[in-house]
Amino acid sequence: MQTEHRRSQPATPSDPALQEELGQRERPMSVSYGVVGAILVLGALGFFLDRSLHSTPWLMLVGLFAGLAIGFYALRKFMISR
Repeated sequence: MQTEHRRSQPATPSDPALQEELGQRERPMSVSYGVVGAILVLGALGFFLDRSLHSTPWLMLVGLFAGLAIGFYALRKFMISR
């Protein structure tokens, strides 16, 4: 005897349940990308400034720490607002 497996309809972009699910996940994902992005962008900026000013590695380290500070500030702000 074969049993039929019924599949539920796939969620469409206008489905309210899907929109709610995505809305709950959107903010934490954007915060994590912001943390990584701030570290990478400011670290890279410091790296290129070091190369042009011949001050290796000090500006890159300043950029990395500034990126960390900005990223963790955004993370802290998100955690408090939750």
